[in-house]
Amino acid sequence: MEYTDEEIAFAFRLLNEREQLDDREVEEWIKSPVHRRLMNEMEGVRQEWEHETADGEEAREAREKEEQAGRRATLRRVTILVIVMIVLLAVYRAARG
Repeated sequence: MEYTDEEIAFAFRLLNEREQLDDREVEEWIKSPVHRRLMNEMEGVRQEWEHETADGEEAREAREKEEQAGRRATLRRVTILVIVMIVLLAVYRAARG
């Protein structure tokens, strides 16, 4: 359905700046089924966008946690490897005299 720029602008203001609008003007505007449909469509788009944004943030946080866990695991492996090399070097030197 085609909406005018004025209808879209008013709906946007109604969703984001409700307290700045005159109550009678809002009541009159929202009586129209076309305007209610526009509001429902805009609210649906907003909810979908917020959901996608939330999913994106959750995915980013999960990725960061995985990266941190991977770095910790790598650090543990390197530490163990260094300790093993020091022990082997000590055993080698002790065996050689």
